[in-house]
Order: sequence, then C-alpha cells, then structure tokens
Amino acid sequence: MEATLTGTRRHVTDLVLHATPAVLPALAFSNTRADREFTNSLAAFKARGIPLVEVPMYRVFKPLQNFRAGLRLRAHISRTRPQIVHTHGAIAGIIVAPIWGIAWSGAGAATDFVSRHDFSPAMRGRFVAMLLGRDTSTN
Repeated sequence: MEATLTGTRRHVTDLVLHATPAVLPALAFSNTRADREFTNSLAAFKARGIPLVEVPMYRVFKPLQNFRAGLRLRAHISRTRPQIVHTHGAIAGIIVAPIWGIAWSGAGAATDFVSRHDFSPAMRGRFVAMLLGRDTSTN
C-alpha cells in the first residue's frame, strides 16, 4: 500500500490496524512518507507485529526509480504470494501496477484479488497524455 496524504493515510491505517490478523494478516508497503503523520502509523504497525516493507516510491514522475520500486515489489509479492493486494496512489496505478500484473501471471503469485485505488481510466488517460504533451480532450 502506498499511503500518501491525509485521507489515504487514514484509510490505509484503518485497514491495517483493524484487520483481524487471523483472517487478514496485513503487510504494509510504505512510500517516501509524504504525510508525516503516517510515520506514527508505521510505528503502530510495527508495535502490532505487522510486517512492514519500505520501498522508495515517488509521487512525481520518475520512471527509472519507480520501475525499480516495481521490481522490488514484484520480487516481494512473488516470494510471499499474497491472496489480496490493495494499492493506493497514481504511481502505483500508472507505473507499478503493470509490473505487478507480470507478477500475477508469470512469477507464481497466487493472488486471488487485486484492488487498485488510483486514477480513474479517464484521469489516467489525461495524465499520460499530459506527460506525452498531447491533448486528448474531446469537445
């Protein structure tokens, strides 16, 4: 999970801290801690014995760094074989999620459910078009 600012932090923290461990053991992935309050959440995760993996991800468009983060996440997911993956963030949706897709199909992950919270398809298209310097708006 990528927890960034306010609402996302609260949502991720609630999911991780209030999941019933016997039913849904949690594993949290953290980004570069855009929200200082999330540092407190990370400490609470560790205090409850929740495994925490910190992978540097960036909210700004840094293709090489985010590709590397995606490879690290793919390797971890392939090793741990989670049944559920729930992600947050634009970078997770645009850059990292396609790499995770490879993990589901080719790296032996036994994932039953992938839940991505990121840009809507329309927003994703506009964002990619903006990066490419193209106008995709319709009249």
